[in-house]
Amino acid sequence: VLDDAGVPYPLPVPWLVVNWNNRLWLADGTNRIQHCQNESPDEWDPLWTLEFQGNAQESVVSMAAHGDVLLVSLNRSLWQVDGTSQYYWAISEVIHGVGAIGEQALYADGSVLAMVSRVGLHLSGDLKPVSDDLRELFAVNQVDARLTFEPKTRLLFMYVGGRLFAMHVDNPGVFSEISRVGLLGAFNRHIVTGK
Repeated sequence: VLDDAGVPYPLPVPWLVVNWNNRLWLADGTNRIQHCQNESPDEWDPLWTLEFQGNAQESVVSMAAHGDVLLVSLNRSLWQVDGTSQYYWAISEVIHGVGAIGEQALYADGSVLAMVSRVGLHLSGDLKPVSDDLRELFAVNQVDARLTFEPKTRLLFMYVGGRLFAMHVDNPGVFSEISRVGLLGAFNRHIVTGK
């Protein structure tokens, strides 16, 4: 899209990119996200911008495709985007008061939704965290966390405060810590045996 002088509107410099609903979505560190045209990652319009605003100014921290919705986490809130085109996007707040503490602190794949906030691990968009047994870990001001999910075993892995935990999503709140020695041993067994 060109301005009146025939110059293309500048795209924001993305620091976070997600693919959802046949579009590339990007966040630039503000409370806004933009998307490209349907199945055309080279076609952008500044009007295709969504803004998220709670009680106070926040920034987009993380995004994840979750089936037919796009999840957008801000510093202190979690939002979802629903719809099929730039002419009909519905934005609604899922959780008020807490948000992901890093770009990899939100995991969603259409069946599992997990988010690490400053107060703990949240599942399925619940305000109350399931990580009560680890509350001392979250009492320290965390700056980042990482989540990943292994669908075959249904294990959710959470790296926070320099420690790695595993939790079966069918048994929320029961965590096992994976020590560095145990992790290195498993890695070495894999290298030697291929398993």
